[in-house]
Amino acid sequence: MIYPHGDIESLGADIFAVRGSIRINLLMRISRNKGIVRDGSELTLVNPIQLRPETERKLAELGEVKNIVRLGAFHGVDDPYYVKKFAAQFWSQPNGKTYTEPLIDIEIGMGGLTPTSDSEFFEFRGTKEPECALLLKRGKGVLLTCDAIQNYGDYSFNNWLAKLVMPRMGFRKTTIVGPIWLKLMTPEKQRAIWAIYVWCRRTDELVDGPNASHITPEALDRWEERLEGIFDGKPVDVIDATLCDTLSRFPVDIQPFRDMIDGMRMDLVKPRYETFDELYEYCYRVAGTVGLMSMPIMGCDENFNGDVKKVYKAALALGLANQLTNILRDVGEDAQTRNRIYVPLEDLRRFGITEQEVLRGMFSPSTGKVDDRWVAFMKFQIERARQVFKDAEEGVNCLHKDARWPVWSALDVYRSILDAIEANGYNNFNQRAYVPKVEKFMMLPQSYLKAQQAQTK
Repeated sequence: MIYPHGDIESLGADIFAVRGSIRINLLMRISRNKGIVRDGSELTLVNPIQLRPETERKLAELGEVKNIVRLGAFHGVDDPYYVKKFAAQFWSQPNGKTYTEPLIDIEIGMGGLTPTSDSEFFEFRGTKEPECALLLKRGKGVLLTCDAIQNYGDYSFNNWLAKLVMPRMGFRKTTIVGPIWLKLMTPEKQRAIWAIYVWCRRTDELVDGPNASHITPEALDRWEERLEGIFDGKPVDVIDATLCDTLSRFPVDIQPFRDMIDGMRMDLVKPRYETFDELYEYCYRVAGTVGLMSMPIMGCDENFNGDVKKVYKAALALGLANQLTNILRDVGEDAQTRNRIYVPLEDLRRFGITEQEVLRGMFSPSTGKVDDRWVAFMKFQIERARQVFKDAEEGVNCLHKDARWPVWSALDVYRSILDAIEANGYNNFNQRAYVPKVEKFMMLPQSYLKAQQAQTK
């Protein structure tokens, strides 16, 4: 179906865009954007919009459609039209449930193939449905994004109801970065947190991405050298430059970044953890460090006169709690696809569970019910994770007022993943626990109330 849309606009360097719209229900029509990238005579359409015949003729004048790219699972309604009409290759991440057609020709992955020259894909992990971004390394660089990074220049293609409702939902005329709780922060802090997130994501992909099997300790050494270059003001690419900008604005220390790389080194050689102390060290390096990286950006409340170590300790605890939650949620995936068991082996033995049982999956294929020993084990692990979340709570209201609500929201949402594991009957072998978007929105008022009481000591 053809929805209202504008003309093809040039963004420079053989990059074009079309601003359009789509009806999401009987009452609301919202805006959407289509990217067009030209390589010689070939065109790549990113999140395509079906065009009016006269606009499609202008598209044909630009070149021949060769590739269709879906960056987000909620943006696929017009993909089949273009793939069928132009016999184009379809690029997408797998496992999308919103739109299942057309069949994927080339799977998108970090460090993998791209449909255009001088470009790179970035994946967003931990989302209910797949999402990625495409970086075009032309000129100063252009980043084509989807829901994770949104820009609302105007509401010209929103109908009257969408114009009324969308701003009140947080979708104002600005660039919106990250999930709903990040949208609550100032734009400068949004950009800084996003720069840190992207660096952490790229670092993690070195050992968990498509090329992980080829990563060596020497490669991580080179990545650390590149990190030192960023802190010296010598970025390699435009993504590095965003972190350089953050460093120029906030007093961020290099040590947590180095510690995270050390965590990646652990992943190369250590697929098992004997004790919780060993696991704690790993969690600190790969996740607790994120809290320490973020603290200089968040800042303390202007009236806080207590020991700042209290706040840093809470930030560290939040990172640890999030990682423990990730580990509990992903037990099955880590064991079956990576031969990794992150839960402490001594805890498994305490509940009479062997490594082999974890690798096989301790559930009945016919009923989905898990072994009683695993239920008891998971209850113990979840209780420990909740205690770490409680430790994190101690410092949230010591943060600056514009950071308290976002952090409370993130804490509450992530902690609710533990509830989702319980709701799945503790079956984290073949059921992924997640929090629906509706529930996330419903948590926001509660998080807001928690954030109103600043702590001064």
